[in-house]
Amino acid sequence: MATMLDAAISMWDNGMKVIPLQGKKALIPWAKYQNETPTQEEVEAWWERWPTANVGIITGKDVVVVDADSRDSIKWVIDNLPRTPWAAQTGKGMHFYYGASDFEIRNSVNLDAKVDVRGMGGYVVGPPSVHSSGKRYRWVIDKAAGAQSFDDLPSLGRDDLALISSYNGVEQKEEYLFDSTTIREPHDGSPIEEGGRNNAAASMVGQYIHEGHDLKSIKGLLGQWNDTNPEPLEKEELNTTLASVVTTHLRNNPEEDIAIEHEGFEPKAIEGIDVRGVPEHLLDVPGALGAVCEYINRTAIYPQPVLALAAALPILGTLYGRYYRSQTNLRTNVYCCTIGFSGSGKEHPLHCADQLFTEAGAGERLGTGRMSSAQGLLKHCQRAPATLLAIDEFGLMLKSLTSKHASTHKADIMATLLELFSRAKGTFRGMQYADTDGSRPRVDIFQPCVSLYGTTTPNHFYESLKSTQVMDGFLNRLIIFDIGNSMPEMQEPLMLEPPEPLVRYFKMVLQHIRSKQGAAMDIANGTMDIPLHTVKISPDAKEYLFDYEKNIRGQMVEYRPSGTDALWSRAYEHAVKISMIRAIGQDFKRPEISLTDVEWGCELVSHQIKICVCDVVEHVADSEHERALKSVLRHIPYDGVKLAKLTMATRAIPRDQRQKIIKDLIDSGQISQKRHKPKRGRPTTYYVRTRGPDVN
Repeated sequence: MATMLDAAISMWDNGMKVIPLQGKKALIPWAKYQNETPTQEEVEAWWERWPTANVGIITGKDVVVVDADSRDSIKWVIDNLPRTPWAAQTGKGMHFYYGASDFEIRNSVNLDAKVDVRGMGGYVVGPPSVHSSGKRYRWVIDKAAGAQSFDDLPSLGRDDLALISSYNGVEQKEEYLFDSTTIREPHDGSPIEEGGRNNAAASMVGQYIHEGHDLKSIKGLLGQWNDTNPEPLEKEELNTTLASVVTTHLRNNPEEDIAIEHEGFEPKAIEGIDVRGVPEHLLDVPGALGAVCEYINRTAIYPQPVLALAAALPILGTLYGRYYRSQTNLRTNVYCCTIGFSGSGKEHPLHCADQLFTEAGAGERLGTGRMSSAQGLLKHCQRAPATLLAIDEFGLMLKSLTSKHASTHKADIMATLLELFSRAKGTFRGMQYADTDGSRPRVDIFQPCVSLYGTTTPNHFYESLKSTQVMDGFLNRLIIFDIGNSMPEMQEPLMLEPPEPLVRYFKMVLQHIRSKQGAAMDIANGTMDIPLHTVKISPDAKEYLFDYEKNIRGQMVEYRPSGTDALWSRAYEHAVKISMIRAIGQDFKRPEISLTDVEWGCELVSHQIKICVCDVVEHVADSEHERALKSVLRHIPYDGVKLAKLTMATRAIPRDQRQKIIKDLIDSGQISQKRHKPKRGRPTTYYVRTRGPDVN
């Protein structure tokens, strides 16, 4: 019985350039064999290594193959093209073999996939290979014609190619190539069965060109789509399709340029910026996260790298929302709050977020801090379930929501924000009203991805909080970035508008998600469920996170006496989310969370929680007396303060109350009173702080 090696050698003897295939995929790099013939030793070595490999026949320089995949198209080829004595029956149709023409014919891309032409840059599966259906390819030879090699076969002329173009419904160009203007029915990016893949690929290339993508991006997007096909096109064939569309598009549109690669996203450090609140190495982030930070800093009059990072996380969390999830089913929704004094530049990132989403055509993803009711918030989230709530004066808003005088409508907003955070991986079930006419239906939202970026001053934020909110799960949903007294010097902005590559990146991500979830699906609406992509995580990163979670449990026990243990309860969740955002920002098509990503995420989250613990212990109070006491304590440093200076700093507190507070602090051992007797003059009284919250 003849083997596949026997068949390959027989075809090689007849002048065919053969290569081994697994199904339809080449097992070797084969591009060089378009211009040179493999040796017999190479052919024998290939099939000795892969004895059952299918046989591929390289087309272009010696042979051109017309591929017809239906009865109608087979009949059309027989009736309209030169009769050829060599043909092959495939799994679904026929291959018609023709000799090389006196001009180059490349692989064609046909709108309706009726007939394909395999030429330069391609290959076909030859007999006696096995089709995925189980059928074998077999030769159909007209022996009476006496053809012994490709040289004896008729060739296709330009008129024949024009006929094929006409049959496929494509206007013929100078050569048998297609540009983006021939794509009448845009493909939506969904997987394609065998027979329509080249057409879909050409459609997508045309769309990408018109959207302004560079060649490297187009190639990457095309390759990712190809991987989703049940039987992907060979890489070289896909590249040929890309080259064909691009070449003819440029020929027909000489005034246009297509960049090979747009400016990248490697962020550049901006020197001379004062950094406080977060260790500098945690601000050095790669990919899209770094690019958004850089954009915020370079457009700022008062650059604050900590605030830029605090805003970049929910901005990208919103961009990636409702598609990516971790292996533990966490999403990219994050609540970030920045605390700084007036004039510190904390509002600037709000403007940047607005510019980015508006320029990317996704302005509907921006919410507002002006919420009149929970129902109004939910209606917005139902229309745009991946949304960013950008809230200036977040502390004042919290104060109005948590006040004992707050209306029911206002109070419900806080409960809704809490629940939206936790419902990102499921369905938010809205409030059920007792209406009889259906005028107030329940608002349900599938997988809402609501992120938040809030700005506030220290006084407004901490005055709005009570100790119960530290324990009830509100504060631990926030990642708080407190920049303290950081007041950077004014700079002239290095740019005013979002950089074009960053806007293009936002558009590419949105288009990628749309292509995966289906253009026909109303994915912008929260009234229906959507498919998701689970982000991979490396084994060492997974092990690191496991150890981190165990350590967090220990931290909760350690911080329990101070009543701040609840602040650690979502540390693992925050770390996974921001690590995932960072990983997606480096490769949104095939993201994988690395050890470097989780080390950064865990360190950043732990650092911010420790600062938050200090702030809570020093600021959060349940009564005016406790608030005054903590105000006095904050103004007493560990190296001491003179009574006169302390009096000036706390002059808003009545004298009798301040004296009582100082006595209580001394009696409780939190401060001690010292007296300094100089050689001359009156003794000086000063106070020294003796104990504070342990945040190590």
